[in-house]
Amino acid sequence: MKTLPLRARIYVLFVIATAGVLLGAFAEVPRLGELPVFLALALATVLTSTFKLRLPTTKNRATMSVSFVIDFAALLLLGWHKAMLVAAVGAVSSRRFASRIAIRCIASSSTCRASS
Repeated sequence: MKTLPLRARIYVLFVIATAGVLLGAFAEVPRLGELPVFLALALATVLTSTFKLRLPTTKNRATMSVSFVIDFAALLLLGWHKAMLVAAVGAVSSRRFASRIAIRCIASSSTCRASS
């Protein structure tokens, strides 16, 4: 983060703050009947968050997490209010297992929350 230009750092902080506000404003706790499905999806996204798929690009080695499939399933099964929580759990666990750097963890989970 320290190597980024000032405008890029401001943009990253803005995205993180926006995602936090969106999560706080729109996320819903699952009802009792939805809790088993929610917990299963949250566990699945944690378990699959460390697996990466290489995307066929020519200029860089981009990857995408397998947990995005679980996030999409959560979107279809639970709706976007609860899928935001599943995506946030997956993003935080992905960054937690892959790296110990806190700002990357926050940025990754915030981006997933904002995109959900």
